[in-house]
Amino acid sequence: EDLPPLPEWMDCPIPKNAKLMKWNQQQTSGYEYKAKDSMKLYGPSIKYWGKDYEIPMKFYCYDEEGKKHGKFQIYTGRTGLLDEEGSYYHGVYDGVVKEYSGEHLIKLTTYKKGRKDGYAEEYIYNGENVGTLKQKGYYVDGSRDGEWESYDKEGKLRGTIVYTGATSHFIPIWLGLGFVVYGNVIKKWNVLHEDLFGRSYLITFC
Repeated sequence: EDLPPLPEWMDCPIPKNAKLMKWNQQQTSGYEYKAKDSMKLYGPSIKYWGKDYEIPMKFYCYDEEGKKHGKFQIYTGRTGLLDEEGSYYHGVYDGVVKEYSGEHLIKLTTYKKGRKDGYAEEYIYNGENVGTLKQKGYYVDGSRDGEWESYDKEGKLRGTIVYTGATSHFIPIWLGLGFVVYGNVIKKWNVLHEDLFGRSYLITFC
């Protein structure tokens, strides 16, 4: 039986002396390799929905320790649409990881050996505004850092939070803030807030 080739984007050599495991059943089909001595997954692991490799399901690569390593893709149910893609570094996320809802990108996160570190975006993930940018900014060593922009359901900028020092993973809710209106222009307000844990936020409303 001929096996479907690896996708062009997938750089995952087949290890020497690895044992091929393959199946072709009514519900699922695919193939993967296991280390001869330990029987841990080693090399490419390719899974499809349906018989005869019909609809993509999961594409992973494993290192000699049986940990995910290199580029991967996961698909949603039997739709053939991407659910998640990115790369692993010996078992943890590394580089840019993207998540999808239907055909829409809903999250982009940059990792460095398992920790969020770098540019990130989040989008509305359901409803009529799915795929509209919700917020964006940067992580440094696992925490939000610097300026994060927040957008409304129409994709218009509604405010900016600047994270300083030790940071939190939530956005404070502000009540009763006033604005000075000149015609149809709302002037920006910068508010430096310190929460109960001593973490500071510079809020810019516009």
